[in-house]
Amino acid sequence: MTKTSGALAALPLILAAMAAPVAGRGPGGPGPGFPGGGPGPHGFGSGALLERLIYPCRSACFEAARTCTDTADTAALSCAEAACASTIDTARTACASDPSTDDCRTARDALLTCAQACLTTRNDAASTCRTTGDECLDACAQ
Repeated sequence: MTKTSGALAALPLILAAMAAPVAGRGPGGPGPGFPGGGPGPHGFGSGALLERLIYPCRSACFEAARTCTDTADTAALSCAEAACASTIDTARTACASDPSTDDCRTARDALLTCAQACLTTRNDAASTCRTTGDECLDACAQ
């Protein structure tokens, strides 16, 4: 792992672990096991494209929720970079050669502590995104 990808690489993992799905995907969702979600006669993503055509309202809700959550993630990263610059540098140095060392774990814990307010704000925003997404889906059903 390079110095530039050390500790900051951990922050998106923390954010992803704390994130909850906005709502169930429905037919044609991404990934293997879903129509069009994996390689096949219609290629990758054909199920998602068909879902957009068949369920435009639901698709718009999912896209808006995804965009909202992406914005919350970006804000959290910017917040942590501004508030925890020296802690990030320490974690990058400690984790550069071996992320499994005690020094790296200690530095990552310190980064998590430093970034906690940013993560809390992110999670609050993501919760709002989920609620808005759910309300949007409810409106589509009417």
